Amino acid sequence: MTEPDNLGDDSSRYLIVVDDEPAILSVVTTEIRDWAKEHQVQILAARSGDKALTLIEKHGDDVWIVLSDLRMPGMSGNELLQHVTSRFPLTVCLALTGEDNVQELSRTIRSGIFGFIPKPWEPDELINDLTRALEYARLQRERLHYMHSLEFELQWAGELQQKLLEAEFPLRADIDVDVVYRPLPWLSCGGDYYDVIPYRDDSIIVLVGDVAGHGVKAAFVTAMLKSMIYRGYIRRSMETGFSPADFLAWLNTQFLEALAAVPDVILTFSATLIDIPGKQLVTSGAGHEPLFLHRDSGHQVFGATGPVIGVAEGVSYHDETITLESGDLLTFLTDGASEYPQAGRRLSAESVAETLARHTRIGAAPDELFAELWEKLDMPEQQDDVTMIRVRLT
Repeated sequence: MTEPDNLGDDSSRYLIVVDDEPAILSVVTTEIRDWAKEHQVQILAARSGDKALTLIEKHGDDVWIVLSDLRMPGMSGNELLQHVTSRFPLTVCLALTGEDNVQELSRTIRSGIFGFIPKPWEPDELINDLTRALEYARLQRERLHYMHSLEFELQWAGELQQKLLEAEFPLRADIDVDVVYRPLPWLSCGGDYYDVIPYRDDSIIVLVGDVAGHGVKAAFVTAMLKSMIYRGYIRRSMETGFSPADFLAWLNTQFLEALAAVPDVILTFSATLIDIPGKQLVTSGAGHEPLFLHRDSGHQVFGATGPVIGVAEGVSYHDETITLESGDLLTFLTDGASEYPQAGRRLSAESVAETLARHTRIGAAPDELFAELWEKLDMPEQQDDVTMIRVRLT
């Protein structure tokens, strides 16, 4: 990943003056010559829209300002400015005009120009208008550079988050595990948490969580959870045993203490211990999506859940024990797969289970699965972070 370069180098700033009358071109360029030198702007002149367009295509976004007459033979000033505003949005367009035709002026306004300079003009007013246009062009470039820098930072944060969340999948012949993690595409990092932890010699722990919110703040919380959970609980539980309900109660306490100074941060969470040879699991949830189980005889939804993490102290949770069979497929999801909060729509657990039952091949690309869920929501595209963990007992 390459960090974005600075935009708008002062050594390559062009102002193109366009008019089919040589006398006007001469007057304008003479009047603004000192201003252009002071502001490190190079003046280019063109006697037609076509010639101006050639210059603009050549210099691209280094053209900061186009000052064009409106009424010219061939390509009109309107046509030129409309082309510039659509192709080069960073270029600021000014219309130099004596037009009194309302329709012509209306078309110019709709093209998105920065302003008008009437003929005849006052030299001081021309300089002032150009100064404002140059400042606006500078701000536009600074904003674009900031957006590119922010995009770079988010991509970097996303790559770091994915490395931190990488799970150590168990290498066993009697189980298959697949993880799909998709933060919002335009943010690159997000608030979903997941882990698959080999536990003792015969079990795995599956953890799935969802921090309220998006972006870097939520991603930071997930990174904090990764360290907190393993060091503070999992490693200790190797000797004492793992209870999902006790773990969630511990996590709630730790979460409240660690984020006491950060308001409005809550977490939904699901914790599951799977005894692979014993074909049994124990699960508990804190306001999270249910656990979906698919087997040849049909599907089941297990939704034993308690309060979300980070709201109240001293809460307790309940363990639910489930007997498994060979061939069972377990699916753990975050709500980005089943909820469209902007429209206030949410799929029922049964509706999600029915969709999952049509997509049971573990390791397959989930695009069709997610597309089917989002179609049910009438959701045009991904609106939240999405995580899916699938575990099959062979």
